Amino acid sequence: MAEPASPPWRAFIGLGSNLGDRRSLLRQAIEGLRAEKFVILPHENVAQYMKLKTENYDRWIGGMVKLRRRVAAARAAFYAKEGG
Repeated sequence: MAEPASPPWRAFIGLGSNLGDRRSLLRQAIEGLRAEKFVILPHENVAQYMKLKTENYDRWIGGMVKLRRRVAAARAAFYAKEGG
């Protein structure tokens, strides 16, 4: 079964409309390239994630493991309801 266009776990993990539309992301990427930036981030939350990752890598890995489990559970529940 193909995934729906906007599965519910996207918002659950912060991948919903918070990042902006494709044109906005493309505009940010182009501006970053013109400014010759090494790192181009699509949202200020991403900068915070990067900061936390570099401050305590083991804790960040643990958080990502927990997030992965929660997303997998949300997907499984979604598909169980959908019958797929």
